[in-house]
Amino acid sequence: MQAADRGDVIERDGEGLRIAVVRARFNHEITNKMTEDCVAALKRMGVLEKHIRVCHVPGALEIPTLLGVLAQSSEFDAMVAIGCVIRGETYHFNIVSDQSAAGIMQVSLQHRVPIANAILT
Repeated sequence: MQAADRGDVIERDGEGLRIAVVRARFNHEITNKMTEDCVAALKRMGVLEKHIRVCHVPGALEIPTLLGVLAQSSEFDAMVAIGCVIRGETYHFNIVSDQSAAGIMQVSLQHRVPIANAILT
C-alpha cells in the first residue's frame, strides 16, 4: 500500500519556488496563525525563507488587488491568499466572500499563476 492510499500527507518539492502570501489583517487572531502555519508548511516543502514574501492588506476584498500587482511582477511561481470572513447578520458577508473569491480566480486566470485560496468563510 502506498502512502497516499493510507491517507498520509506527501510532501511536495518546493525547492527553487518563489511564493507570495497575501494576508488580510481583519480577524488577525485567525489570519496570523494561518500565515504562520502556511509559512512553516512552505519551509517543510523546501521553499527557502528568502523566497517567501508575506504581504498584508486590510481585508479580504483587498487581497485580489495585491495579488494582481504581485502576479504582474512575474516574480512568483505561486501565491497564497489568507483571510477570514465571519458571517454576520448582514449581506456584507456574501459580498466579501463572493467578490474576494472571484477576484482571486480572475487574477489566477489572467496571469496564469496558481493561487491557493485560503480565505475562510
